[in-house]
Amino acid sequence: RQAEADRAAAQSARDATAADLERTSTLRRSGWSTQAELDKQKTAAEEAIGRLARAEHGVSLARNALDYTTLRAGASGVIIAAMAEPGQVLTPGQPAFRLAHLDHLEAEVAVQETLLEAARAGQANVSVWALPGKTFPATMREISARADPATRTYPTRFALPGDTTGITWGMTATVTLSAPGPRGVLLPLSAILDEGKGPSVFVLDQAGTILIQRPVMLARFGTEFAVVTSGLADGEQVVLIGVQKLAPGMTVRPTTRLPS
Repeated sequence: RQAEADRAAAQSARDATAADLERTSTLRRSGWSTQAELDKQKTAAEEAIGRLARAEHGVSLARNALDYTTLRAGASGVIIAAMAEPGQVLTPGQPAFRLAHLDHLEAEVAVQETLLEAARAGQANVSVWALPGKTFPATMREISARADPATRTYPTRFALPGDTTGITWGMTATVTLSAPGPRGVLLPLSAILDEGKGPSVFVLDQAGTILIQRPVMLARFGTEFAVVTSGLADGEQVVLIGVQKLAPGMTVRPTTRLPS
């Protein structure tokens, strides 16, 4: 109402200055007014036109702001949280409600930074605590660009596109990630020897007594383990500790238990 009143006042001022300009122009043509007075009326008329344009823009902004006072959901869903009370004055941009979409469900988890690549490219499966024995395939939909300052983990959302019968909002879930890339053998880093010629491991011959140094190919390293993708055969025994003190051809006696 205030913006519309300002516009009405600006319209009246524009009409008044336009009439004054017309009278001054007539007087000037008759020689009863000066050029300075005519220029003054022209300036006043142009200012009034500018004020009217500003007032009309103010009405447009006020109507747009008024439209934002009506909250409209962007999709069908269910309100799962109300963050405002009746009668509370809200500031622009302040959340009022939290909406859960009806078209799909999502699992929100905190992912540590070492698993971000697996979250982006790996296969994800969701298991719900309330439904033991069942898993649901999931796809990563969103990873926060900012880590939580307390836990140093990244809030991540996984969409459940398939049949989610039995799952409802608020249930506790576990997301299992399968790392992308080639499959291989998981060995502790203590089993890998690299003397500048590439990684290798020590394996036992068929008799299980002679050491053989075998070059291997690694897919990736972890903090404690490495993934070996080639160089090993099924059933081979690999030396796990002390490889820096060994040499090819040495005779050893394998053990599965440390001496007491």
